[in-house]
Amino acid sequence: MAQRAADDYGGAMASFYDEFKGPDHNEDPREKGYIAFDGWHASTEGIAVQADVLHALGYDAIVP
Repeated sequence: MAQRAADDYGGAMASFYDEFKGPDHNEDPREKGYIAFDGWHASTEGIAVQADVLHALGYDAIVP
């Protein structure tokens, strides 16, 4: 639904869920190394995937 709204109004949509779980949503992000040891937060690899998704939408990295 969010993707459809973004399409209808010309907005960008970043789906970390799609990236973490795969296009058919049947992949395990833990097996891919995207989830940290706590089982909840993104790992370093997962954060890199999120950054790649945002970069693909045209967002630049903010480096302090």
